[in-house]
Amino acid sequence: MIIADVAVPSEEGIARTPAPPELAVRAQAAVRENNHCFWFWRDDIQVDTIEQIRLVIHYLRMYGGWKQWDLAQDFHRCLSRLSSATSSA
Repeated sequence: MIIADVAVPSEEGIARTPAPPELAVRAQAAVRENNHCFWFWRDDIQVDTIEQIRLVIHYLRMYGGWKQWDLAQDFHRCLSRLSSATSSA
């Protein structure tokens, strides 16, 4: 998979779980609004899987300030709730 202009480890064999559309839209907006945290990602990246949202969380925490950390925590809580709802179903 290519996220940035450089290749990242292949996702071959890794499940690509579609993200809920509302969460994907929010994550896409977070990438756009906090581009200093994603300077190495291509401009045309589409955030649409749970795995990509986990990367968004990681890079917001790694390269952002307190505001981005809080945003990452919000995404993390959303994924936790989603995981809990899926495992209890």
